[in-house]
Amino acid sequence: MYVIARGGAWIYPSVGMGDFALEENDRIVVYYGGDNTQVVDAVTVTPAQPQPGQDLKVQVTQKQWVWNEATFTSDSVTSPAAGVQVTIGGKTAVTDAAGVAVVAGGLPANKYTLTVTGYLKDKTPAIVRHTVPVTVASAAADRPAFGDVKSISPWALESVYTAYDRKLMNGVSEDSLLFAPKKNITRAEFAALLLRLTGNEPSAASSAGAFSDVKAGTWYYGTVNRAKELGIISGVSAKTFKPDGLVTRQDMAVMMVRAFKLDATSAGAGAGAGKFSDEDKISDYALSAVRTVTGLGYMSGTGGAFEPTAVVTREMAAAVAVRLP
Repeated sequence: MYVIARGGAWIYPSVGMGDFALEENDRIVVYYGGDNTQVVDAVTVTPAQPQPGQDLKVQVTQKQWVWNEATFTSDSVTSPAAGVQVTIGGKTAVTDAAGVAVVAGGLPANKYTLTVTGYLKDKTPAIVRHTVPVTVASAAADRPAFGDVKSISPWALESVYTAYDRKLMNGVSEDSLLFAPKKNITRAEFAALLLRLTGNEPSAASSAGAFSDVKAGTWYYGTVNRAKELGIISGVSAKTFKPDGLVTRQDMAVMMVRAFKLDATSAGAGAGAGKFSDEDKISDYALSAVRTVTGLGYMSGTGGAFEPTAVVTREMAAAVAVRLP
């Protein structure tokens, strides 16, 4: 069987796959199932930013199509997904009649993939497998004492702690612990962050230079060379990289897609990328990447706009870093 994710909603086609007309950015989910098998409508984790050892409450709703004799079409109905399995960090819980499962005892600080499955013995599954990323943040008592913590936006606070905890991002001063959340991140700094996230080491100091403006002896020399070798970055021209230039939101999307080899069919993708009010301002080279990272939930817009040329701050980079696989 198959369903289509389009523009944030599911479509349940009434024709065979060969007769269904796809549109740009559609995501096809093909699955083994029966008349009882439904798709996940939404997964809500409470608290939204869990701490280590804290119980997780997971609520799962499902989407069902009910035939309407009056219109000769199928109407979508949302209901609690009861009796499905929720697995995260090696722990499994089963949802109750309200579609709620509790993962008792919580998990250590880390990034996880929460998986919802609907296995039924000797039957077709109750629900199509669905995954969502979950980050467990540091406990309050273990949090670093940033001197500029009041400058960190509330929406980025947990991400900043987690990125620092996992040694993805460091402070900006040797004299005191400062994060500088509103400081813009450079192209070289973001390349270094992606290398850490993907588990890659910088090239040797003696390696051949990839760009004329990336000089041997700079802290980012090996980082930029390695990122170029891996295909994560490209220059602003054939010979220059502009390492101290600022990263725009659309360029961040492009580098993320290259670093993690993302595509819209990746596990954990949301039900399609939405349309932004300023999509016509997104450069052609970045449009596919923007749709991919927003469809997967790694980046989002603000007030319906994506703001492709806005520069990325350190707290923005932290928020994205802790969501990446």
